[in-house]
Amino acid sequence: MTHDFDSDLRFEQSKFAVQNSFYKRLYGNDIRIERADYDTEAGRMLQRKDIDLILHLPDGKSISISEKHRKSFYGDILVEFYSKFPHTLGWMDNSEADVMTYFVPGKVVVINKKELVNFYKTTLKNLNFEQLFSQLVSAKPRRSASESQFVTINGRREKVTIIQAYNHPDGSFDSWYTESVAISLNILRWNGVTCDEYEL
Repeated sequence: MTHDFDSDLRFEQSKFAVQNSFYKRLYGNDIRIERADYDTEAGRMLQRKDIDLILHLPDGKSISISEKHRKSFYGDILVEFYSKFPHTLGWMDNSEADVMTYFVPGKVVVINKKELVNFYKTTLKNLNFEQLFSQLVSAKPRRSASESQFVTINGRREKVTIIQAYNHPDGSFDSWYTESVAISLNILRWNGVTCDEYEL
């Protein structure tokens, strides 16, 4: 199955009202929500930093948010290593967001993004995922696919899932693979990443 970026974007935009309501419930009704508009240069600059919106608090402080969405919840999050494998790194390498909100049906996981980025850069990037990505591309060319793997993370043998999204936009001659790793919330918590779950 080919990954449809435009369909995913429409799905995300359809959820803005629910998400805005959640932010007001969590941070207070007096916050001002500034969403990055990709049609403007300022919005594109924010999104290149993995910032989808900024919450402006009444006390003058602000919280930058990276929003992610998934149509099903498996007790894990998807960590993108390559937006276009093997040359273009994913959102984790450029993220300047304070918080990641991970929206799934009926639930949102609020994750400390600084802690997550630190875990990614100091631990996950030192594992041999590039070889696993290459093997999956070779085994499943021009397809979206997934494969479970066991890796050792800080002395513990852990099960993760390699996720390959094959992208080929309609009417385009271009195609690419987005390579990610699905990692359980418990693994993140054991490695010092704060993950709080809320019902929607």
